[in-house]
Amino acid sequence: MRALDRWRSSRARPAAPEPAAPEAAAPGDRATDVPLPDIDPAGARVAVLSTAHQTFLSVKGSRLDQARRGRSRARLLWQPGADLGLLVGDDLDHEFGLGPGTPRSLGHLVRLAWSSETTVAIADLWSRTWLSAAPVDDAEAGSPRIRTGATAVGPDETFTVGSHGTADGDPTLTTAAVVYAEARDLRGSGGVQVDDVLATLDDTDTRRARMRLSTLLPLLSYDSLQELARAVLASTDRTSALAAAFPTDPWATRSLPGLREWLQDRDTGWRRQEVGTDLDVLWPAGPGDVAASSGETIASAARATVRPRRRVCVVATARNEGVYLLEWLAYYRALGVDEFFVYSNNNEDGSDLLLRALADAGAIRWLDSSIGPGTKAQAKAYAHAFSVLPEVLDYTWAMTVDIDEFLVLDPVRFDGLADFLDWHATRQTDVIGVNWVVVGPSGLTRWEDDLVTRRFPARIAPVDSHIKSISRPGRILGSQPHFPYTAERERLAFREATGEPHTSFTSELAPHLVQAQSDHPTTGHAALHHYALKSAEEFLWKFSRNRGGRVVATDDAGLALTLEERFVRRFLAQLGKDAGDVRPAVEATVPHLHEAIEQLRRLDGVAEAERQVKALFLERSARVVDAYRPILRNDLGESGRRLLRLIDDNIGEHVDGEGTAHAAPPS
Repeated sequence: MRALDRWRSSRARPAAPEPAAPEAAAPGDRATDVPLPDIDPAGARVAVLSTAHQTFLSVKGSRLDQARRGRSRARLLWQPGADLGLLVGDDLDHEFGLGPGTPRSLGHLVRLAWSSETTVAIADLWSRTWLSAAPVDDAEAGSPRIRTGATAVGPDETFTVGSHGTADGDPTLTTAAVVYAEARDLRGSGGVQVDDVLATLDDTDTRRARMRLSTLLPLLSYDSLQELARAVLASTDRTSALAAAFPTDPWATRSLPGLREWLQDRDTGWRRQEVGTDLDVLWPAGPGDVAASSGETIASAARATVRPRRRVCVVATARNEGVYLLEWLAYYRALGVDEFFVYSNNNEDGSDLLLRALADAGAIRWLDSSIGPGTKAQAKAYAHAFSVLPEVLDYTWAMTVDIDEFLVLDPVRFDGLADFLDWHATRQTDVIGVNWVVVGPSGLTRWEDDLVTRRFPARIAPVDSHIKSISRPGRILGSQPHFPYTAERERLAFREATGEPHTSFTSELAPHLVQAQSDHPTTGHAALHHYALKSAEEFLWKFSRNRGGRVVATDDAGLALTLEERFVRRFLAQLGKDAGDVRPAVEATVPHLHEAIEQLRRLDGVAEAERQVKALFLERSARVVDAYRPILRNDLGESGRRLLRLIDDNIGEHVDGEGTAHAAPPS
C-alpha cells in the first residue's frame, strides 16, 4: 500500500468515545471528509540548503543553526511550483525551533520565495519572519534570524538548494512527505482543526503520528488548542498515545498523566515526594515563552483548564537553610498561606530532618530533588512546579519567594494577605510584582539564635527595583526567580503591587531580564523584605553552598566556595548602612510571629529536628570559616582581609535566643 493510501485509511478510522475526566470536556463534532492534495508524497523533492559562506543549514540540539560540515543537515521538502515547504531534521526524534519565537517541532512548514531554480528565500510561517534575506518586494522584509558566532546569513543573502532527490527509500523522509502532503492540503482548505490533530493519536504508525502531531500542532488556533487539550485530558487512550509517541518527553509521560490522575481525586494528597534526576531535562526548557515540545504545548493548555479551589500557595527552594526555616514558615502561615511546596536538594545541614518532620505533620509538602551534573536546582524546581506538578493548580495564586524573603503589607489598606489578593482579583491580573526592600547586615558579624526579622533592622535603601512575583499558576508556563513566563500565544496581565501595570526597563544586553525590575519601584501596598546578606559569618555560609540559580562544583566537603571579591566589597559597603528600621512593618503584618513558631515546634519531631539543625549549623559554619580563611587572606585583596578580621574579632562565641553566650565549636 502506498504511503498516501495508508494515510487515507488511518484518517478514516473514528476514535472510540470515552467519558470525560473532571474539569475536561469532549471536543465538538466536525466533518473530516477533506479533499486530499493532488500530489504524490513519495515524489516530493528533497534538498539541503547552503549559503554563500559555504555553511549548511543544520539542526544543532534543539535549534536551527549553521554548520560548515554536512552533519545533521536540515532537509527541505517541496513540490515544484509550491510556495510551501517542510523543513525537517535528520531524524524523527528531536524537535527543534527555528528561532526564539517559534515552537519546537519535528517539522516546520515554511514559506518559499524562489528567485531562480536553485535559489530560495525561506520564512517561518509562525512568526512571519524570514530566516534569510526577504525578497526585495516583500513588505515583511527584515533582519534574518539565523546567527552564529562565526558566520551569518547576510542581509542580501538567500539559500542555495542542493542535492536534489526524492523521499523514496528513506523512511524518515517518506514519512515527512506524507505529513507535508496533509499540511499543505489543510492549510489551503480552512486550516488545521482539532480532529486533524486528534487523528494522529489514533494512528498506529508511531513515527508518522509523532511527526504529524509535532508539525500540525503549532498551526492550531488558540481556541482549538484549548479544545484539543481537553479532549486529550478526557481520554486515557489519547493520553497514553501521546506518551507513546514521545516516550522521552516529561510533559507527555509525566505531566498529562499525572494531571489526569489527580483530577479524579484531588484530596488524596502526598506530603513527601522525590524528584529524580530523570527530570533534570526540565530546566533547560526555560525560561522562555515557547513550549519546549509538543508534550509541553498540550500539557500547558490542559493545565490552564483546571479551576482552583483554594487561594494561595508558596513555591520555594531551600538548600542548607534549616536554621531559618521555622521562622519563615511560621511567618507565611500566620500571613494566611494555604500550602507550601518546598523543594530541596543535597542538604548537608540537617535540613532534611526538619523538612521531613514538617511534612509528616502536614505543615508543608516536601519535594526532595536529586540534581545531576550541570543542572540548575532552582530552575528545575520551578519548571517542575509549574509544568508537571498538578497540585499547585488547586491554588488561585502561587508565590515564588525564597527563605530569606518576607512579604509585608500596608495594614491601613489591607486586612491581611487574602484581602490583598482579592483586591487584585477585582481587575484583570495574572501576575503581581512586589518590589524588594533589601535589609542589610545591620553591623552584625556572627550568627545568633534569634529571629532574622528581629536581628536585622536596617534596610540599605528605601526600595529596590527588583521584584518577586505572585502568579496564577494555571496561566504560566514556568518561572524565573523574579517573574513567570508563559506561552507565546498568551499575554499575561502583569501588575505592580499598587495595581498599576508593571513596566520594566529595556536592556539590549540582557533582554530576558527586562521584567525583573520595575521602572517605578515602590513599597506602596506591599513590599518584600529581602534579608540577602545577614551577618559576616552567614554571608560566608551563603557562598559556601551551591546556590539554586547556578551550576557550581563543590569540593569533597560539599562546599562550593563561590565567593568573589566584588561580593565582599558589596557586603562591607552595606555593613553599617541604615536607611530605616524595617521591624515595625514586619510586626504590623504578622504581630504574633513567636506564637506561630511555637505552634510549629509543638508538632511531632519538629523541636528535636530544629535542635539538631542548629547544632549542625554551628559545626559546619566553623568549617566554612576555616575553608574561606586562606581565600580571604590571599585571594580577595584588602576587602577579603578586612572581612576576615571582622569575623576573627568575634570568633569566640555565639549567642542563643535567650541572650546567653556559647563558645563556638573549635576550628
